[in-house]
Amino acid sequence: MKRLLLGCGIIQKELSEAIEKYDLDDLDVKWMEAGLHGEPKDLNKALQKIIDETTGYDEIILGYGLCGNALLGIEATNCDILYPKTDDCISAFMCENCRANELRRDSYFFSRGWLEMRTDDSLTHQYDRLLEKYDEEEAEYLMSVMYGNYKRLVYLKIEDEIAPEDLEKSKKYADAMNFEFVIEPATIILYEKLILGDETYPGVERLPKGGKLTVQDFMY
Repeated sequence: MKRLLLGCGIIQKELSEAIEKYDLDDLDVKWMEAGLHGEPKDLNKALQKIIDETTGYDEIILGYGLCGNALLGIEATNCDILYPKTDDCISAFMCENCRANELRRDSYFFSRGWLEMRTDDSLTHQYDRLLEKYDEEEAEYLMSVMYGNYKRLVYLKIEDEIAPEDLEKSKKYADAMNFEFVIEPATIILYEKLILGDETYPGVERLPKGGKLTVQDFMY
């Protein structure tokens, strides 16, 4: 079987580790631009274009959740599609964390990938840009207005040990925002099961060739 993974650049590190762990020789990978994450309509068009132009594969794997409705309307034009039945990568990483729903109400999330990719819509990028124009006090005030609904910064600990520089960066931004800093256990098991094609695992779903993703495909 020949398969293609269309992976989000924000979770490239985690997905790459999973691919290496299982030595998946039958899996080709195309990493999508991380910035598309903030533009669901553009992401939808970019994914569909690749899907439409891709031939010679038995299935395509989408390394995305619903992601702001970016996957709605995606069609399996040339082969079956495997996708994770989840809202986004945060929900995927917290699929075994019983506090997930509680934390999502008022938390901003970091992970290794989020810290490294620094997309235009990320808290880190916006704060650093404000510091280029204003002093620290003014920058922090403007950030508090923009992110006033959040109370904590949650680092999703997927790795065995958090790199000291990642921990330092995360605490720096939490302090700047006056957020409570929290470390929560996370997992890539949903992504592992996805790339392994294990459809017995909850959340790994198949869209048959000719089908189209709808809201119902992401509902439990």
